[in-house]
Parts: sequence; C-alpha cells; structure tokens
Amino acid sequence: MKLGNVLGAAAVSVIAAFATTGQALAEKSEITIGRSHSFGVLQFLVMEHQKLLEKHATAAGIGDLSVNWTVVAGANMMNDGLISGAIDVVTAGVPGFLTLWSKARGTGNAVLGLGAMGSYPIYLNTRNPNVRTLADFTETDRIALPAVKVSIQAMLLQMAAAAEFGQENANRLDHLTVSLSHPDAMAALLSPGSEITSHFATIPFNFLELEKPGITRVISSYDILGGPATMSLAYTTARFREANPKLTAVFLEAFREATRIINERPLDAVRMYLDVTGEKTDPQELLKMLDHPEIAYTVPPENMMKLVDYMFKSGQITHHPASWKEMFVPELHGESGS
Repeated sequence: MKLGNVLGAAAVSVIAAFATTGQALAEKSEITIGRSHSFGVLQFLVMEHQKLLEKHATAAGIGDLSVNWTVVAGANMMNDGLISGAIDVVTAGVPGFLTLWSKARGTGNAVLGLGAMGSYPIYLNTRNPNVRTLADFTETDRIALPAVKVSIQAMLLQMAAAAEFGQENANRLDHLTVSLSHPDAMAALLSPGSEITSHFATIPFNFLELEKPGITRVISSYDILGGPATMSLAYTTARFREANPKLTAVFLEAFREATRIINERPLDAVRMYLDVTGEKTDPQELLKMLDHPEIAYTVPPENMMKLVDYMFKSGQITHHPASWKEMFVPELHGESGS
C-alpha cells in the first residue's frame, strides 16, 4: 500500500477514533507496518515473506488479518506515520525511537518498543586514501548516512567526534553529512566521480563495500559503543497496544518466529530477503554476514542504554529511563536485555 494513500486514510481513522472516545473499540483487522530496505530489518522481511502475521492471527482466532508492508525512508517519516495513525508499527534506529519516546512520554502519543532488530556493526567506510581517522576528514569529503542529525549513524558520528575532539566538538563533522538511502549511498561511494567519499553503512552494505578495491573502514559502531549493541528496533504506540492486545501478541509471536528462522535457518532467511527486496546479491555473501561473529538477531535489546546515556547527557532526550524495560512493552520484561 502506498504511504500517501495510508496517510490520507489516516485522517479519517483518527477523526473516527476521537469521535468514539469512551466507547469500546474492536481490535483492528488490518495492520500497516513501515520498514526500511536493508538487511538490518531482516525479521520484518522474513515476516513479510512467510506471512507470519497472518499465520499467527489465524492461530489466535483473529480471522483474516490484512497486512500492509510499506517502505519508508528515515526515522522522521516513520515517526510521523506512527503518530498520525497511518502506520501501526515501524522500525527505525535507536536515536529516532528515543527522541520520540522522550517527547511523547506521558501523552496520548506515547510509544513502546516491541523488539530489537538485532545487534550488528555499522561501519564508516571511505574511498579517500588520506582518511584513516576522524581527524583526517576535510571540507572536500562528504559522508552519506540515512538521515542527517536524526539517524543512528548521525548519532554515532557525534559520539565518535565527542570522544575524539571533546564533547563541545560533537557536531564537528555534521556539516559533511548527506542524507542518502543505503543503496544509493553505496552506489555513490563506489562511483569515483561522486561527491560522496564516505558512507556510514549498515549491513549488508558495509561488508559489500569493503570487498571493493580502495574502500577502507574508518571506524565501527562497536568501537564507539564498546561492543555489540542494538542498532534499530520495532515499536508502536501505547494506544495501539492498549486497543489491540491480541494483535500485539500476534505481532510478538511472529517477530519471535522470524528471529528463530534467522538463527536456525540462515540460508532460508537470506533467500527470503533477496526474494522480497529483489536484490541480486550472491546468497553466499549474505550468508557469510549472518555467520559473522559480530552479528546477532535477538528480541530483547542489547547495550541500548549507552545510547540512552549519551542522548540524555547531550540534552537530546529529557528523561532518562531507569532501565530498558521502561521503554518496551511489558510482554518483554521477563527477558534478558540491556
């Protein structure tokens, strides 16, 4: 379903929701999920390919569930769609989620995490042979990332700059950044005539780029965060969960099954990814990434509180949660996260 069409319909549904305030509402028979176009949201792609939401909805007695998957670019559009009611569940980087979680906390637009998309490294790659550290970037360099200022790559760049040059210089490299989707950014990086000399890339693009002659890694997200960490997550509004407890449970069961498929049948998961995205990457190349020791697909978040600490310290969020559980649905509180 086109996002524009969904947004148009959202206005009607939001008005209807206000008109029925105080009345019991039946659970939805349709769900719209926003996703990006990368290996980092593999659970969603497996869920889409295997129709896991439809499967678990039938098992739960919900009936015929209509599932709409829509590709949305950037955390801002994800959050706008979620708050407007145009999208029910989204996935975005941790900073985009935290910004909305802090801003909407205690309001009718409060949001809650539904699960981590996994822990995987994000690499700042470059084709500039003179760039070996952050200090080597010059005014002639341009760094591509999904969204200036708000993406997890933008946040990691600020954290790395703060560690390298001092907190007062956390934004030192921001003016060199350019918003591009990962496929477009990789194409630009590999094109000698492009202004893009570097790309803060998620999987699989970070690994694929490093296989090309002349591309080197400047820094990894794991260097910045001190180890593996959740990079993106799935989340929804508290009002959606409250109005649709059965559908929320269905989503969680489908999400868990998708995570099991990735961990237990990685080659099948790779083929599902390629089938949904239409990419022509060699399946064995993607399978090597899933087997990489730095990559893990989990449901509870990992090492997420380090990003929380930084965003609170830098004033980007106004409330510091006591633990990760404060930001996620209660259904996950019995699991081991961080």
